[in-house]
Amino acid sequence: MFGLVLAIGLVVDDAIVVVEGVQRHIEEGLAPKDAARRAMEELSGPVIAIALVLSSVFVPTAFIPGITGRLYQQFAVTIAISVVLSAFNALTLSPALAGLLLRPKEESHGPLSKFFDRFNRMFERGTEIYVQLCGGVIRRGC
Repeated sequence: MFGLVLAIGLVVDDAIVVVEGVQRHIEEGLAPKDAARRAMEELSGPVIAIALVLSSVFVPTAFIPGITGRLYQQFAVTIAISVVLSAFNALTLSPALAGLLLRPKEESHGPLSKFFDRFNRMFERGTEIYVQLCGGVIRRGC
């Protein structure tokens, strides 16, 4: 059961990374299809690397002998297959759908827009403070 939950998380994770990459390029002003191409130029290598590393970790565990090995074998095969499916999905289906469905963000004028605008500004400011704090800690070497 844990293997299935982990496998679902791995499959969804690569697709989220691709969609986030496409969205970032759309916000920078690129057309959706061009944003998908640019995001895949940046993300193809890491997606393939993640799939290869995870497969190289889990496939050898499928060959552990004995009763314990049988449990690990099922887990390893589940994870290895899900990683391959995830990579295929992230390299083919996710960028195609992101290029077709995502659009540039439009300015909203609804009743909650002031609240969300303020929340987003505060969140961005908190992110900037956190990044500066982490940079300072890294520079000091604490």
